[in-house]
Amino acid sequence: MAVATFGVLDLSIVTDALKDVITGCPLYNELTTKFPIGITGNAPDVARAGQGCNISLYLFHVQKDPYQSNALNTNPAIAGLPRAQRIPLQPLSLDLFYFLTAFSDVGYIQEQQAMSVAMRCLYENPIITTTIPFGAATPEQFTLQLELDPADQMGRLWQATTVAMRLSATYKVSVVFITPEAPPAAGPPVKQVNVLNGAATVPFAAAGGQLIGTRATVTYRPPSSTAGNPLTRTYDVSPAVVAPDQAFILVGGGLTGQRIFISSPALAETDVTGWIDPAFEAPSDNRIAIRLPNVIGAPPPGTPAPGIYAIAAGTGSFRSNSTPLSVAAAIVNVANPPMLSPVAGLFTIQGLGLQGAIEVLLGTLPLSRTNAAPGAGEFLVNPAGTQIELRAPGGIGSGRWPLRLRVNEVESAPSWWMDIP
Repeated sequence: MAVATFGVLDLSIVTDALKDVITGCPLYNELTTKFPIGITGNAPDVARAGQGCNISLYLFHVQKDPYQSNALNTNPAIAGLPRAQRIPLQPLSLDLFYFLTAFSDVGYIQEQQAMSVAMRCLYENPIITTTIPFGAATPEQFTLQLELDPADQMGRLWQATTVAMRLSATYKVSVVFITPEAPPAAGPPVKQVNVLNGAATVPFAAAGGQLIGTRATVTYRPPSSTAGNPLTRTYDVSPAVVAPDQAFILVGGGLTGQRIFISSPALAETDVTGWIDPAFEAPSDNRIAIRLPNVIGAPPPGTPAPGIYAIAAGTGSFRSNSTPLSVAAAIVNVANPPMLSPVAGLFTIQGLGLQGAIEVLLGTLPLSRTNAAPGAGEFLVNPAGTQIELRAPGGIGSGRWPLRLRVNEVESAPSWWMDIP
């Protein structure tokens, strides 16, 4: 029976496996030093006078194996789904019957010696394992046995051929599976579910608009990315966390014609309708794409300092409910691969909005802020808020460490990794 996933594309693979059993037998190799022997899978009538000694291993009959029709399930149940699934396609299970004959134009001695060696080799290999020569290396296994055919039955078989009767034997090979059609692959797992199905499902969409939330997609390069094999990873975050020059989606209902406002305890309500970015996504009644300016400063021409803000929609004096938006510091000029290299032990990163309460971490290990040249485990922020210099702590374990940056309690997206020797 097949011992792997499984089956053969055509029956010649089985014939070649049987021929390999004979040609790989030590007795066969010893006999070929005395006289050459040819092995063929063709019918017995291919051996003609003048061709020396030949062994014919001919597949002359195929029948369905009655015991293995539904023995294998080629489509295992998909985890997490109900037991009632598509009925899999079953392989065609077959028994093969081979006709083994030998012929020599030199005489009966060579013919019977070749037949004796071939039968001995097949007898010593009742279970044969072969590897299917396509796709992944797939082993297939089947049994081989000499059939008990009476002489009169063999005589009738020879009467159906165009050559004179020769020394012969029949072998049964079972069970051989013909590869069925591959089952369809399982669909990928769900990556994203949008619960909001249009503005009509928002309760107060018709009452001046209502906001459900903000959402952003974060994209970064993993440390395994290289110039020759650039890689990116993405994840969605809601409420949105965005840095200067990044976009987010404002989700709600009744947003058509509404203006957008941003505010915080330290920032008076400011109209930022000009931040709407129709190139990122066309505005609709329940989704508006908004992109922050690429500079730090007072809105609307600039992005406010990193922190947590409230976004609202409205017209005139009316305002919708507010929804949170986190503005993070930007880390710029991240290379590919994103591995930060030190100069004399000093690591340097470039950014925007590096002002206020700043935290720098290597993994979960925090660094200390200093106003002088940084020592081990310290970092220094330049007065313009665009650069951080740092040194790794002494005694830190060797390995690859992610660099993490938090400004005013908002963490920036993944950017750099550091290899510590």
